[in-house]
Amino acid sequence: MNKFLFIIILFLFPILFFSCSSRKDVIKLEPNEIIQICDMAVLKCFYHNTAEIKNKKTGKRQWLEYDSTIKLGIDASRVRIDIKDNIVTVQIPKIKVLGDPDIDETTIKILTDQTGIIKTKFTNDERYDAIAVASEDTIKSAENNSLQIRNAETRVKKIIESYINQIGSMTGINYTIYWESTEEA
Repeated sequence: MNKFLFIIILFLFPILFFSCSSRKDVIKLEPNEIIQICDMAVLKCFYHNTAEIKNKKTGKRQWLEYDSTIKLGIDASRVRIDIKDNIVTVQIPKIKVLGDPDIDETTIKILTDQTGIIKTKFTNDERYDAIAVASEDTIKSAENNSLQIRNAETRVKKIIESYINQIGSMTGINYTIYWESTEEA
């Protein structure tokens, strides 16, 4: 909610700040500002997953159940902007996992293969192993989720497009936006 409010304020600030000015030439579309916006254009994904783990002491299979969140977005340093007259070409890298997943430790449960007992209290070693497996599993799930990746890319494009259009409406310029994707993340 706070990020959403921050983004709305970010977009409204130029309107409020420059709306009192009678000089439209004060406002200018700046590539660096677009790149800064890209840092905020992330999609937070929630997962309820299970993963297979092996007990180090017994070698028996166990199932780990957990909740986690992970952020998808772009590396803003790899964004390239070209502005010529009213034509804006935005080159964005592939969507990737940003940072480490956040594993909700309070949701971790281990179901043993043999007894069917669900454990919610763990030794430090078990907790460490469970979080490591959950982190790896969450990253793999996010990287292989084409729907979430498309949603993240759409979100990035909409936020950039909205910013460009707002600057355009304040300056009286109707920008045409072209999108290019790079293969690197």
